[in-house]
Amino acid sequence: MEARLRLAASSAIGDANGSLELSKKYELKYGPVINYALNAYDAACLLLNAIGKAAMACQGISGREEVLSTIKITPFHGIANANPVANSPTLPTSPASPR
Repeated sequence: MEARLRLAASSAIGDANGSLELSKKYELKYGPVINYALNAYDAACLLLNAIGKAAMACQGISGREEVLSTIKITPFHGIANANPVANSPTLPTSPASPR
């Protein structure tokens, strides 16, 4: 018997609300949903939401610090995982140093 290890970056499609509907639309347009597709969708939604909220708070153009601060305090429940993401107000605010 052959053993296989399956790694997944997200819950199974259909486990989280909205994931089944998005995957059906995605497959019609692009083909099979591959690993990280739902995570990429969630990341884009989280970032665009934070940019919009930060811009509203600044009444105009917001910078990296405002967007990051908004991400830290905004609860987010995407479609890649059945449980909401727990953001932390203590996340680092500076970009990672180059290697």
